[in-house]
Amino acid sequence: MFDIDVGENAVLKARILVIWMSILVNEYGFTKDELILIARSFPRTIIDKSGVQIYLKSPHCIIRIYSTGRLAILGGIDESQAITHLERVTKKLKHKIFWEPINDSFPADIRVNIPLHMFPLGPIYTFIERSDIKFDSSKVQIDQLVAKISLDRHLQLEKIAKHQSLHMRVAEIRGELHVKLPSFDTIKMEGDDKDLGTVYSKNPTAIIYRSGSLLILGYRSKKSIHLAMKFLWQSLNTNVN
Repeated sequence: MFDIDVGENAVLKARILVIWMSILVNEYGFTKDELILIARSFPRTIIDKSGVQIYLKSPHCIIRIYSTGRLAILGGIDESQAITHLERVTKKLKHKIFWEPINDSFPADIRVNIPLHMFPLGPIYTFIERSDIKFDSSKVQIDQLVAKISLDRHLQLEKIAKHQSLHMRVAEIRGELHVKLPSFDTIKMEGDDKDLGTVYSKNPTAIIYRSGSLLILGYRSKKSIHLAMKFLWQSLNTNVN
């Protein structure tokens, strides 16, 4: 939970429901065969053209390993938990996934085409430490946050939609109001990610419900969520039942 001071002696409580964070761990990316091996080496995975998706149970979240070498995590967790899970997966990728046979009689592609558990006669392989896979917690970035704010009062969505501050920003009304929000935050990529340039907010949107609850999506920081609520406050505060 964190506080949002919108002025007029009003302080709202906001809660982060979902966090999406990512980091580039291999600037060279992963090949199709490597992704197949990765998918076989983790429980509860699916694989598609863009990479491998891993489902974690405790806490419930999803990690994506992309062919570009980027890892992303999505779930109802905090930043510390997200970084911990990303680091654990990176360590396994670096030390306990890629291997080669000890006996030269086995072809090199055996490590992709035949799972290790099919060899019951004992260890015939050795793990390869991947020096190209690196983890630096300072390079983990927040890609998107989903926050919930409750006003504890019912709202008249039709009146809010007509407020002058929201002119040309109302997307739709289907039991709730969708409002396009300004892009308050940007991230200038550095280091391994500098080729990505400046990354902007991902279509920031507010979903406003008649019950008085709001969802803020698309921002990368609590500061931007704070600014978004200050932007919305006049329309919300003057149109209540």
